[in-house]
Amino acid sequence: MSICCAQPIFTLSGTNCAGRTWCGFFRGAGVDWSGAVFYRAGREGLVEDGEAKSRLASLVFKLNEDRSLIREGDLFNADGLRLTIEEIKPQ
Repeated sequence: MSICCAQPIFTLSGTNCAGRTWCGFFRGAGVDWSGAVFYRAGREGLVEDGEAKSRLASLVFKLNEDRSLIREGDLFNADGLRLTIEEIKPQ
């Protein structure tokens, strides 16, 4: 599994953005995708583009190192359904 990240083309604000709402945005992007994970930004609110790009690059690096970090975000599939990832321990 590889993690791919494209530059965001919009900002989600607030806490009540349903998965099906943003699904429409992603369908119009013209690229194949099967899901998305969202993380809460810092408490300081909006930041400059350079800072946002730096934070995104850092997050992508950390996700490639430790994919379990996906559990810390809100994960949705392409149908807008919220997904939960649980670790399965070897038996």
